[in-house]
Amino acid sequence: NEPSEWARPDDRSPEQRRDEPQTAPEQQTPAPPQNQPYPPQYAPQGGQWGPPPGQRPGWRGTIRPGVIPLRPLGLGEVLDGAISFIRSNPKATIGLSAVVAAIAQLPQLAASLVFGVATLPNPEDAARDVDRYLEDVSGLIGPLLASSLLGFLVTSMLTGLLIVVLSQAVLGRRMEIAEAWRAVKGRIPGLLGISILATLGVSAVLFLGLVPAFAAIALDAGPGSILGLLLLGTLAGIAGAIYLGVSWALIGPAYVLEHAGAIASFGRSRRLVAPQWWRVFGTLLLTTVLIAIIGEILALPFSGAALAVSDDPLSGQLSPLGLVLTALGGVIAGAITTPFQAGVTGLIYFDQRMRR
Repeated sequence: NEPSEWARPDDRSPEQRRDEPQTAPEQQTPAPPQNQPYPPQYAPQGGQWGPPPGQRPGWRGTIRPGVIPLRPLGLGEVLDGAISFIRSNPKATIGLSAVVAAIAQLPQLAASLVFGVATLPNPEDAARDVDRYLEDVSGLIGPLLASSLLGFLVTSMLTGLLIVVLSQAVLGRRMEIAEAWRAVKGRIPGLLGISILATLGVSAVLFLGLVPAFAAIALDAGPGSILGLLLLGTLAGIAGAIYLGVSWALIGPAYVLEHAGAIASFGRSRRLVAPQWWRVFGTLLLTTVLIAIIGEILALPFSGAALAVSDDPLSGQLSPLGLVLTALGGVIAGAITTPFQAGVTGLIYFDQRMRR
């Protein structure tokens, strides 16, 4: 910082600078020789500077400040990164997920304690009293829909919070729950809205697949035609719903992290997923299977204990203690599976961005 070392402006006239003989540009500094070790944080993508001492010859230097290396990821690295994400910040992942899972379980537990466990009415009762049977079915569907809607809303909000925490974990930083809430609270209403919109869109595609069969029924077509249209329409609807569901899998990260518009996040997610749709589909499918298995394993001891403390478990009626144990198992399973699922979705988002 000595004044004598400061750069000074060139006070020569343009004519003097033009008349000055031009010197040859400096040659580019050659890369270090192949056998020279080089710090991993500065190694180029090809690893042409050679591995540092103790590294294998095929070593490629990458930067890993947080739970994942900052380069395109493999399937194992995505799953491992999701686990590392939970382990690196358990308070903001498991703790927050447990609170949200408990909030989602409380209304269902309260309804079960007051009205008992809802069971599917016997179809034989429909022949004796159709109105009573439909009333029983509607009484079963109503609470289930309300509980599912509440769980969907709180899970969508939780996913937005966890995505923000993950974005810092990728950079090697830890974020507290209060910080995550301050960062994402302004996006919560929009996040809930696009989650509902995506669900309606996927459901509409499923319904459209059944329209030809309904039209055939209205036109009094033959049973064979109706059955064939129903089968083909169901398969087409499922295929379309899966395609849209995978294409829109990254709307949450795009909306929360990029501050994209509600509608623009759908297009952003589709553009990120489209180049490697099958890869994203396989990762999400494997994650869904793993979550189902892990959730059942975690909830199984509580379900067994609930059956053990109930007087007539075969009828489906659990004691109050059994209902509490079942709800507790659901909370513990959700506290583990929800951040894992959010971690995988978020890491797929970062992976697709790094690939582009």
